Amino acid sequence: MNYGEYYVKKYNEKFENICTNSKANFESYYDTNYTFIKGRKLNEMPLIEEIQILAESLDKYKNIYERCKNVLEWNKGYYKSDITISLINDEVQEEFKRFVKEDDSNLTYKDFLKIFSKRQALNSYFSFIEKNDKELTKMFNTKKIGNFLNVVKTNREIHRLTNLKKELKKKNESVYHLTQNEKMILLHVLLHEFKNSGLHSLSTEYFRILSLTSECLIEKDVDKANTNFTKYQYFYKGVNASDKPSFEKQKIIDDILKKLESIKNIEKFKKVLIRYKNSK
Repeated sequence: MNYGEYYVKKYNEKFENICTNSKANFESYYDTNYTFIKGRKLNEMPLIEEIQILAESLDKYKNIYERCKNVLEWNKGYYKSDITISLINDEVQEEFKRFVKEDDSNLTYKDFLKIFSKRQALNSYFSFIEKNDKELTKMFNTKKIGNFLNVVKTNREIHRLTNLKKELKKKNESVYHLTQNEKMILLHVLLHEFKNSGLHSLSTEYFRILSLTSECLIEKDVDKANTNFTKYQYFYKGVNASDKPSFEKQKIIDDILKKLESIKNIEKFKKVLIRYKNSK
């Protein structure tokens, strides 16, 4: 039989079941006075019990589980496709046979994979919750946690959950791909150069630049001014907050200008930005 395909099938069934139940449970707690911590604890109790039962079923083969888990995690760079299937069929099976002699063991590789797949699915769920604890807390508080417990299915590969940190980062990224430091440079030029340029009048351009940079300042920044806080340094010194040589500072401004290229009706501000670049 193809042990790799068997493992992936069993893993996916278990992982999907865990995530479906977890999602339903968390959503059922929305209208209670439970916090995310309470909901998480209630969700994890039966899963922890299940892990203990699986550990007991392996009994004297616990070391084999650890070795096979490490082989599965550490050797993912060996294959281009069907990675999990290939590892289970080759490296993991070799590791299993190395420590379990068929003539003195009642544990077959298929029986081991049945337990191994469930345990790894549980591991993946716990790892996701642990790594995304803060983000999931926010999602729970806004009753949106279910959106991030939808399983991402991949053909001939183990299922997974969306990388929540990356997903939320995408949502916070500038449409024009401006970095936080670039936004602070824009604010610096707006406040210290544009208003003295002779090109400025309190206009839509001023408003547009403030709109572009609006998300770069948050309440958590309040107490960080004058403490070598990177964002503040770029706000205070502009591009001079960088210790790069002059030509690289000019390149920073060029990069910003390129990102602003498609934005209409801020032509005067762009001229000031070019002046600012040439002064460096």
